[in-house]
Amino acid sequence: MGLAGLAQPPPAPSQERSQTPVLLSFVTPLQAPPRSWDVTGLRANLVYGESHDFVGLDIGAAGRSTGDSKGVHIALLATVTEGDAIGLQVGAANHVKGAFKGLQVGVSSYAASARGVQIGLFNGAGHIAGMQLGLINVTRTMLGFQIGVVNVVRDNDFPFLPLINGYF
Repeated sequence: MGLAGLAQPPPAPSQERSQTPVLLSFVTPLQAPPRSWDVTGLRANLVYGESHDFVGLDIGAAGRSTGDSKGVHIALLATVTEGDAIGLQVGAANHVKGAFKGLQVGVSSYAASARGVQIGLFNGAGHIAGMQLGLINVTRTMLGFQIGVVNVVRDNDFPFLPLINGYF
């Protein structure tokens, strides 16, 4: 090994998280496995369940991913993703803090950045490439169109238009 081998730093610890095919939750922290785990498969939440990254089917009253999520989320109350999300979100409230690709359907849907369709009473995005269909639709920038009673594209020549608004 010699002196050159002694000068090298030790290997970095693994960044991999524990992973499970099934997460069952009454309300976090009463769930198995703990919320720090990744789920690839089924996350079933009676009241509220939480995991880090999530891939698969999420069903229950409310679910949250502290990382990214991919798949189908069906929640009576809310679906929340702290990172990026891809797929279908159906719930009273859908919230993605990062980029979202897919379809959001609910009373209220929001994504920092969206590529797809939002359908609900209130739809919001920092930027959306796609369509918002709802009573109230709001975005800062857009490539697409909005259909609703109140349609707002803040960075547009006509920021507010009733019935239909868009930017291409």
